Amino acid sequence: MDYDLITKFVDDNTDMFAKKINEGFTNAKEFIKARILNKVRNYLVPVPEHYEWVRGQCTYDASGLLRKDGLISLNQTLSDFLENEYTGTSRPSYESGHGFFYDTYGELLSQFTFELAGDYMHQIINSIIEDRFDVSLTEDDLFIICHQTLS
Repeated sequence: MDYDLITKFVDDNTDMFAKKINEGFTNAKEFIKARILNKVRNYLVPVPEHYEWVRGQCTYDASGLLRKDGLISLNQTLSDFLENEYTGTSRPSYESGHGFFYDTYGELLSQFTFELAGDYMHQIINSIIEDRFDVSLTEDDLFIICHQTLS
């Protein structure tokens, strides 16, 4: 496979790629919306635990702790739910004095949406390149092409 030739094609046709990606997202809008709404529904059914953040006893770590406090209230806006309700999961902060970040449902939804958009974008880019060059791209091929394009 001639990566340089494909990279040149991508570089020379960025406007066309952007247009095709936008068209792809527009055409898939209802399906994407349904996937996102289904994900939110899965967060809410069954009604999840409600967690309160409490300051921990550790003087050198300000990350605190999550304490279970019943179930979440369904009497709140979706925005409030996504921004303020913790999932009960944590991830390391890699920041001195702050051991963990606690995930909210909004952060989970953002990650899901980012991955969903990335998958659609890769499918569209793959399709354009495969049709133009009569090749079958692997994920590694696409990585090499994108890396060369961004270099």
